[in-house]
Amino acid sequence: MTQREKTLALLVGTLFIAIVGYFGYTWWQKQITTQTQAIAAAKTKLRDLETQQGYVNRVRSLREEWQATALPAKSPSAQNLYQNWLAEAAKTAKLRDVNIVGKSAGSSKNVFEKVTYAISGQGSLEQIGSFLYQVSSPERMQTIRLLIVEPQDKSSELKIKLDLEALLLNGATGTQLSEKNKPDYPANSVGELVKRIQERNLFAAYTPPPVIVDRPPPPPPPPVPPPFDTRAYTKLVGILLIDDRPQAWIRILPKDLKLELFEGDEFEIDKQKGQVTKIDVDKKLVEFTIGGKSLLVKLGDTLAEPRGDRVGRL
Repeated sequence: MTQREKTLALLVGTLFIAIVGYFGYTWWQKQITTQTQAIAAAKTKLRDLETQQGYVNRVRSLREEWQATALPAKSPSAQNLYQNWLAEAAKTAKLRDVNIVGKSAGSSKNVFEKVTYAISGQGSLEQIGSFLYQVSSPERMQTIRLLIVEPQDKSSELKIKLDLEALLLNGATGTQLSEKNKPDYPANSVGELVKRIQERNLFAAYTPPPVIVDRPPPPPPPPVPPPFDTRAYTKLVGILLIDDRPQAWIRILPKDLKLELFEGDEFEIDKQKGQVTKIDVDKKLVEFTIGGKSLLVKLGDTLAEPRGDRVGRL
């Protein structure tokens, strides 16, 4: 085999190995991707099953709890027990002329039986409140569907008509209304209920109480601006000799007023008494006394509050 044939054979072999490696690597990657997707799908399905199982467990737990406290469906004794419990509640509340009529109101196959009770009687507001508190508070599968309270002529008592709906469950294990389901309320519960009822007129349209909105406190008043400083706009505009007497000229700009003052002359500025104490013509300085304070003013300066080299005397 010549050198050229050897080289050609080597190239063909290398190319063959490269092609086999490429397709092998592609196949391997595809298998990895397929397995990864299968694992992700399995995890999702498992999570969904766990969620469904959790929901089923919660429903089962609630059903067992209800069945432990409810009375069994399709049981005449259960309806009588409910009716007796309502009669006992009316007796405890001291209602008078009580009438209770119960009847079956339909059922759901293998789930529950619905029973309704029509209740009527009369009593004071406190007695009715006590009765309502008893029949609405126990943790039992019942609800008040209709409530009518009517006043009576020439009497402080009220008439009450009430429709109550209860559910009896299939599979319930209770044979009586257990003691733990009987009302056990604080002594002031009924009084608080009656108080709330008395705060409004039962026989008028309900008007909700006004909504109280917490308003932010009003903003503080703006600061009082400082009083206008007239002295800052009063200038010493001239120093001269009049008949050998030194004289100072000051101009009060806000009033467009010029004062020509000799030593010892007095004036008023910003409701303060002022006086020309001494005038130095050569140094072009005037000493003023304003509000009991000494002030040195150069020609062209203002009579503003004294500071620095303006405090002193000639």
